[in-house]
Amino acid sequence: TSAGPLAEPLQSAGIPTDVLGWHGFPAFAGLGAIRGVFSLLGVLNRLRRYFRQHRPHIVQGQLFWAYVLGALAAVSAGVAVMIGCRRSLPIFKGGNARHLWLEQLANRVTTLVVANSATVRDTAIETEGLPADKVITIHNGVTEPAPADPTQVAATRASLAVAPDAAVVVCVANLIEYKGHRDLLAAWADVRQRCPSAVLWLVGDGAERRAVAHAAEAVGGVHVLGSRADVRLLLASAALLVQASHQEGLPNAVLEGMAAGLPVV
Repeated sequence: TSAGPLAEPLQSAGIPTDVLGWHGFPAFAGLGAIRGVFSLLGVLNRLRRYFRQHRPHIVQGQLFWAYVLGALAAVSAGVAVMIGCRRSLPIFKGGNARHLWLEQLANRVTTLVVANSATVRDTAIETEGLPADKVITIHNGVTEPAPADPTQVAATRASLAVAPDAAVVVCVANLIEYKGHRDLLAAWADVRQRCPSAVLWLVGDGAERRAVAHAAEAVGGVHVLGSRADVRLLLASAALLVQASHQEGLPNAVLEGMAAGLPVV
């Protein structure tokens, strides 16, 4: 859909970064169905032309639309190998017949599917009818962080106006509906009653930011920090990491919290 915050550092490092741009289907009702078909054909054609121009040996699609559209465009462009990824349980598909049909079509021309946990692999085989020998598991992983400088940790807490003795809970997740921030805030109201000095940091950004910020203000003791480049220091400054997401495969945020030595809820 857009380049995102990593495009500039990638380009500065000499790594070509191209954005083809697609914002998903419009509402499939009335004329929206026609617009949806043209939108789909348009992005497939842009991808096909891109693949024919660059002649990649491998095309890898990470999330749903990437692995569906990537596979369909790759096969039409003569790409030899198409890899699709499964990062979470398939709840997000919601039984949508159009999405499931496109996925089945893409799976026929996909060379290999990579799941990030055993459960995600088993679920993909069961729900998509994929052959077992076509799906492998490569777990997510993180690099163990170097110990944080206590001076930097103290400065980080001070910059966020957190008392030295306050217990800090941190949640690192995009502010989108299925990450469960509203459930977390409902639980946080109980935490605040028992521990009024506790502080919750919500790290991340997304479409739910305004709604989450409004709910956080009503609960109290919550800092909506947005996207941050100092997550390592934030984790080192916290006492606990919480993950409230409704659907994950093997969440990096949990692995990063564990690598930082935090207990995880």
